Amino acid sequence: MVIRVGRDLGGLLAQPCSSRRLYHSRQTAAQSLLKNLSIFYRVMWTDWESSRHICQSLLEAKEYSRLVDFDSHLDDIRQDWTNQQLNTEIAQLVSVANGSV
Repeated sequence: MVIRVGRDLGGLLAQPCSSRRLYHSRQTAAQSLLKNLSIFYRVMWTDWESSRHICQSLLEAKEYSRLVDFDSHLDDIRQDWTNQQLNTEIAQLVSVANGSV
């Protein structure tokens, strides 16, 4: 699973996307995560250290294991494919990085 981070802090931040890309490419999970973050949240890349810290924190905490994709939601509709808990955690990390805590 890969986290996609949006710009709108009031809306959905993280969206799972297909992990098939990871199997078909030679990118590591970290490279793919960094690539997707750079596409969807360019503002954070003006401060590389903060962005790297956010990615590192998410990877070390193995947050990717908590991601629920829509296919999993269809298998068990009790699973929240919008990943609200993870969105909250990402928003907190972003606000710390931006100094707005």
